[in-house]
Amino acid sequence: MRLELRFRDDQFRKALSAAAKSAIRTHLVDQAPWIEQQVKDRFLIAVHKQPEYRSLTRQDGKLRAYFGIEDTEDVKKLMDTLLDGVSVKVHKAVNEGNAYMLALTITVFDRTWLKNVLDSPYSKYISDQDEYWSGAEIPWLKWLLLSGGAPVVFGYKVLRGSFPHYSDDGSSRTTRAIMVEADGSFSVKPEEYQGTQNDNFLTRAASSMDQEIIRIAEQAIARKS
Repeated sequence: MRLELRFRDDQFRKALSAAAKSAIRTHLVDQAPWIEQQVKDRFLIAVHKQPEYRSLTRQDGKLRAYFGIEDTEDVKKLMDTLLDGVSVKVHKAVNEGNAYMLALTITVFDRTWLKNVLDSPYSKYISDQDEYWSGAEIPWLKWLLLSGGAPVVFGYKVLRGSFPHYSDDGSSRTTRAIMVEADGSFSVKPEEYQGTQNDNFLTRAASSMDQEIIRIAEQAIARKS
């Protein structure tokens, strides 16, 4: 998501009345790290509010059980990779008629960022192995963000209930669900959590920040260097 903010000279005069126009861009460039950190903090809060995140990190979360996420700390560690996708760029100021224009582009994530997130070791795991089974990669975050309601695994289904942990000679990573062979396939459940590239819990978290980002930019204009 990219949000471009444009400010006219009357906004600058109000917020930076003592600053010369030639210093305005320098001021915002100086403030860019502060803006970036503020956006990262707000983005993290917005992600934590999403029901998918709560379902992934709660011990009794449906998504945690469904995907077999043994350690919820892995989901929390993903946040560092998520925040790497936030950047702020201040563009060269230009005159447009009688107005003095300055553009500030705040990028919350792009395609490169998404690839890095999906490549993170915390976004997937190898299923349990034994003498008969070599294990398989479970890219649970990719399924959650991109697969929508499409089948993600064929020939298996997830049974929910109470099961012994695999470390106690059981078959469950979470003690709340197991995967068993079955006809057909399974997709992300519950359906309200199914995400696509343009509509998933991360894009919704980013989209919810529009007004907050504008307020952060306005605060940056008024801050002292």
